[in-house]
Amino acid sequence: MLGLLLHWTPRRFIDSVMRSVPNVASILIQFPLMGAIAAILTGAANSRGTTLATVLSNAFTHVANHDTFAWFIGIYSAVLGLFIPSGGGKWVI
Repeated sequence: MLGLLLHWTPRRFIDSVMRSVPNVASILIQFPLMGAIAAILTGAANSRGTTLATVLSNAFTHVANHDTFAWFIGIYSAVLGLFIPSGGGKWVI
């Protein structure tokens, strides 16, 4: 995070990482971001003691029924794929 802040723009940060360690640059940038998202989903509880992951899963099960659950999860997976392109990252999140 400090490196990102010191570069001022995400593009300059990515370019710097790509020049420094070209073979592993994408992994060095991608996995800490996925870890941060996973921590946000599972770590911080609200005033009722529930995490964001619990709230999201309860929302899916309350909105969907037996016939529509697969459609909701398919749409959720497609939207998640826009932000997290890695299959392993999707599993973590």
